[in-house]
Amino acid sequence: MAKKTTRRTSPSVSRTATTVDAGPDSAGLNLGTVPSGNSNGRANWQFDLNAATKAGANLAIVRVRLLEVHGATSNRAFSELPAEVQAEIALTEPRVTTKNNLVSIVTEFSYSLKSGTPESPTPVADVRALTELLYSQKPESDLSPDELAAFATVNAPFNAWPYWRELTQSILTRLGLPALPLPLFRISDLPGLLRKV
Repeated sequence: MAKKTTRRTSPSVSRTATTVDAGPDSAGLNLGTVPSGNSNGRANWQFDLNAATKAGANLAIVRVRLLEVHGATSNRAFSELPAEVQAEIALTEPRVTTKNNLVSIVTEFSYSLKSGTPESPTPVADVRALTELLYSQKPESDLSPDELAAFATVNAPFNAWPYWRELTQSILTRLGLPALPLPLFRISDLPGLLRKV
């Protein structure tokens, strides 16, 4: 079962994250999958961790590159930064393409900062990046589309996260805003991050 928690990341920033509670009520949970949420426009998938692990043993990362980058702020020369902002981090369902022994995985990351109330938010900043990860596949491996999809959903965001963290901090700095760090990537947070396009 997913639950929402609000964490303070600095005196002026609160972040809402979704975590998976594997408490006593989860006795019937298949330990090979992670259930996903379906509220607030979030995706509704299950991730087969065994399939992702099998694919991961047969793939090696070749490169990570940006296909598109966007950064914007509503903060102008004479406006003051809000005392508190809410951060929202999301990523889209990865798209998998294969050719020969190469696997391309494309996903979009987004990071938005808003002030005000949830009912009436005011945008402060928006950062998005369309990211492509390229992997080589062992020639003797015979990975199914489901195994590649599981890998793309679980491993690709994990592999791209350090690049995404650095890019977000860099863009926020260039926008003249505090370089608020993204949290570490945890697979248990993945259901709360995924969004359908």
